Amino acid sequence: MPPSLLRARLLILGAAFFWSLGGLGIKTCGFGAMQTSGMRCLFAAMALFLILPEARRHWSWKALAVAGMNCASMVLFVIANKTTTAANAIFLQSSFPLWVMVFSAALLQEKPTRRDYGMTIVFAAGLACFFFSPEKATALSPKILLGNAIALLSGLTVALMIIGFRSLRQGGAVTAVAMGNSLAAAICLPAAALGLGGEWIAGTPLDWFTAAWLGVIQIGGGYLLYTRGLRTLRAMEASLIGLIEPVLNPIWVFLVFQSERPGPWALVGGAIILAATAAQVLNKAPAPQNTLETERNPK
Repeated sequence: MPPSLLRARLLILGAAFFWSLGGLGIKTCGFGAMQTSGMRCLFAAMALFLILPEARRHWSWKALAVAGMNCASMVLFVIANKTTTAANAIFLQSSFPLWVMVFSAALLQEKPTRRDYGMTIVFAAGLACFFFSPEKATALSPKILLGNAIALLSGLTVALMIIGFRSLRQGGAVTAVAMGNSLAAAICLPAAALGLGGEWIAGTPLDWFTAAWLGVIQIGGGYLLYTRGLRTLRAMEASLIGLIEPVLNPIWVFLVFQSERPGPWALVGGAIILAATAAQVLNKAPAPQNTLETERNPK
């Protein structure tokens, strides 16, 4: 396996780890859904624009369109986490590889391979295990059906975002992330101030620290690693490796809150996805021919 290919896969894996901490952070933060989303995105945008010079370059209409999908996916995910279980929110959002498989051939000229189809079936089997035992509403998850629908919609926006990041691999992906977080903050904070998505509260120091950590580390760090990995990996492969996130997300919530306990079927599904992710990361298939390096140095 070429070192660059393994490195790209590990970058995607690292991004998924950061993102998996989102459910825990969102449920820990005492802000309402809109206030949490707005503050998280504000901190992320500030960090990206201040720390990374490339975030201030490559402005384009394409980057703005991708930023819109980035914005929608983050806002919808926070709302879903506040209304349904952490497991449902992340697993329904994780329908995105199916959408990537549908759209990547037309939008990126990246036709899914037979292995992609096979791995998608394995991942889908693992995800299906999480729905064999329906959840009941709790204080942390008051509106299961509404939250499930919102999470499913976020899966489509995530797929379009990934395809957009891949199309911007020669420059503009980090710009799109920074712009997307700015848009989300501009939408969510005024909405929160008007009382939408929960009452606006001053919050405790822990709430502010959690919001800052979610923005700078969980979102900013995660997207930075992901866009770096997409310079080499096809959108379909990156989306499959990223499915380790929904396995880890509810585990962190359970370990901290001792609620939303994963059932036996959830454990089976998680084991399937963990094994499939390891197989995907360690796959010795040759590097794809349409990587950033190939495009810059065509034969």
